[in-house]
Amino acid sequence: MNETKTRYDYLDILKALAILFVIIYHFHSFSIDFMENNNASIYINYYFFAICSVCVPLFFFINGALLLNKNEIDIKKHTFNCLKIFGLVVIWSFISIAIITYLWDTPHSIRDYFNKLCTEENLIAFYQLKGCYNNHLWFLIALFGIYIFYPIIYVTFKNNKKVFVFFLIVTMIFTFGNTFTGDIISVVSYFTHNNFHDYHNFNFGAEYNPFRGICGFGLGAFLLGGLFFYYREKVSYRKMKIIAIPIFLVSTTCLFLFGIMMSKGNGRIWDVCFGGYSTIFTLINVVCLFVIFLDYQVKSFIGKFICLIGKQSLGIYLIHLPLGTFLMNYWTPWKIHSVLLNILFGIVVLIISFIISFVISKTPYLKKIVTI
Repeated sequence: MNETKTRYDYLDILKALAILFVIIYHFHSFSIDFMENNNASIYINYYFFAICSVCVPLFFFINGALLLNKNEIDIKKHTFNCLKIFGLVVIWSFISIAIITYLWDTPHSIRDYFNKLCTEENLIAFYQLKGCYNNHLWFLIALFGIYIFYPIIYVTFKNNKKVFVFFLIVTMIFTFGNTFTGDIISVVSYFTHNNFHDYHNFNFGAEYNPFRGICGFGLGAFLLGGLFFYYREKVSYRKMKIIAIPIFLVSTTCLFLFGIMMSKGNGRIWDVCFGGYSTIFTLINVVCLFVIFLDYQVKSFIGKFICLIGKQSLGIYLIHLPLGTFLMNYWTPWKIHSVLLNILFGIVVLIISFIISFVISKTPYLKKIVTI
């Protein structure tokens, strides 16, 4: 989510769209369980979830577009940014756990609150980011890994495109290629055997895969974003934008159908949003959205406001979970199952998170907890 001094409206719009999808994914109250209720509306909900799978990969893609195309790299500032990411994880882990523990565990006194806050479960969640209170921060850990390699990648990108492309290809093979291979085998297994086998997360490279355990799909999207942004003039034609729309729809439909197959094969609903992050279909959709919005410049007040939201996307990302959890206490009793009303709730969380982030970003010292 780092930004150069030059603003690109279309990138800010994409960031605003991505963070909205993240919020809807985290706080949806509509059903996607088509195995329990075989209703057409449930399939529409699931299809919308497939669209939302672009959310986090878009952030990685845009980061690559901006960081790899900077005029120069300040290694001291970058080192500080790496340390700052670690600090943000620590700070916002504590904030998220502290707030959500209060909301969910309803303590009867201050002493009771601290007893519930200082549990072994919360301490493990604080350290491992695996608790539901703070697991959204895994994105920052993945970004931290990319930032560690960024100086080497940047120098290669600027000075030797052939070496960069080689690294990009290798990354794609061991990340998206690995997942795609597993997905193909899963499809074959589903249609040719009585016993379905899920190979979506299987590591075919075993110990030879250098990208295991570091959210390699994020690095792949980061590298691809840098390359597409560098050659953006070659894909900015109107014809390319028109072609990108049907490709996006076809790719989303493929992910949607794959999700249905995986759900039926596993006997439970497959998370097509989170599970879609590492698929080739989501990567295609990210590129299509980039091409569709490329070179778009806002002129209206609403457009400028959306761009402003995009600029605050990191702060919104950090704030939305505790805030959304608080608002869900008032939203859930309504039992809202409509996608449109869930989008409306997502927009409400988005705007309030934006306001809080914007105020913090204008406050001395505090602004450091919502920026990198």
